[in-house]
Amino acid sequence: MVRFPALALLGAALLTSSLVACVPGPLRPQRAQVQVSARLPEGPSVALTGEEFYAAPGPGSLLVTTDRPAFVQVIVLPGGRLDSPGAVLLPQIASQPGQSVALTLPVTSGFTQVYTIASLAPLDLSAAAGQRSLGAVSRVVEAAARPLTPGGYSVSSLSYRVAGLGTLEIEANVPGARVSVAGRPVGVLGEGPLRLPDLPEGKVPLSVSREGWRSYEVQATVEAGRVRRVYAVLTPLIRTAELWVSSQSVTEVRVSGRVVGQAGPGQGLELPVPAGQQRLEVRSLEGPGVWSRSLTVRPGTQLRVRCERLPAFDCVLREVEF
Repeated sequence: MVRFPALALLGAALLTSSLVACVPGPLRPQRAQVQVSARLPEGPSVALTGEEFYAAPGPGSLLVTTDRPAFVQVIVLPGGRLDSPGAVLLPQIASQPGQSVALTLPVTSGFTQVYTIASLAPLDLSAAAGQRSLGAVSRVVEAAARPLTPGGYSVSSLSYRVAGLGTLEIEANVPGARVSVAGRPVGVLGEGPLRLPDLPEGKVPLSVSREGWRSYEVQATVEAGRVRRVYAVLTPLIRTAELWVSSQSVTEVRVSGRVVGQAGPGQGLELPVPAGQQRLEVRSLEGPGVWSRSLTVRPGTQLRVRCERLPAFDCVLREVEF
């Protein structure tokens, strides 16, 4: 989890502009005799997924400024949870021109909208407390502002997401697989699990892939305060391995009892071998000497067998991944 202040401010501006486009008229910025601005003291965190969020319990405070003496009220509308208490109305304050006032924000979870309303005369917005929809809050503001002269109030709005943090631990049946979260590469699997901490709670697209293997893709659930373990099972797209045999003497090569060719000085043998349990056998045709080995052939690998005439005929097997 990292912080990018400039990027965060740009993201917040885009999110706020999208929010303004869909809110009712009474809660949009007004052409007014008083102007108000509201901002969060710190930018959000940016997760590995690219999501911007504030770790629970949230940003904590809101900085409010007006361009002339005004009465300021803030309505906080949490979203996403059925047990949410509805809109929270902060106590009304009197502001002075150009002076930032820090207001304490309530603890919320999920997507949260904040509407800061500055007016030239006090407004009774008490009916907004507990409302669960943006439309209901808007109707309260519209009714309270009706007695004001035109341009008697203005609104500043912003939104943010509050999330608990959890951890994913990813393992796979194939080492060297690449892991991506929400389309972003986050690491390569080795011998142990890949640990991804500080992910915001919720569903996240997870992909584990490796060349020659069918990718594993799932919507992983991140739970706040918990470690979620994911074991990815990749299936091979390639069903064979490659067998390479080189020898200092003329030899006959067999795979599971079947003669597949010969190898000798200046004449190597290369051929595909089916995956699964196999028995390799190399028999010298220039004298006594037989080498054999039973093994499980893994798809997408190269089996390199090198035979030499030492005091006794012998071979060495190396398994190399593509």
